[in-house]
Amino acid sequence: TGTGNWGGGEDESAALRACTAYGRWRMAAFDGSGLQEGSQKDYDAQFTGPHTGMIYTPPKYSDHIAVSLLLGPNAHGSESLALQGD
Repeated sequence: TGTGNWGGGEDESAALRACTAYGRWRMAAFDGSGLQEGSQKDYDAQFTGPHTGMIYTPPKYSDHIAVSLLLGPNAHGSESLALQGD
């Protein structure tokens, strides 16, 4: 399993590091000021190498996360894949 380049781990602390880009993203303030602005480095943190795991996007992009699945060259077996017609 993996979460990109966030140091691994499968506990609450690892999840917090991954979803906040090591604390660079913070929750929206309750004063109505909205979400924080980030630096280019903060926004680029979502781009990691190929991996199987979660992809955390900056808060202004989405409040959802994406999931990545890295398959090897023989993941589908020796049979050819083909679409079947109606």
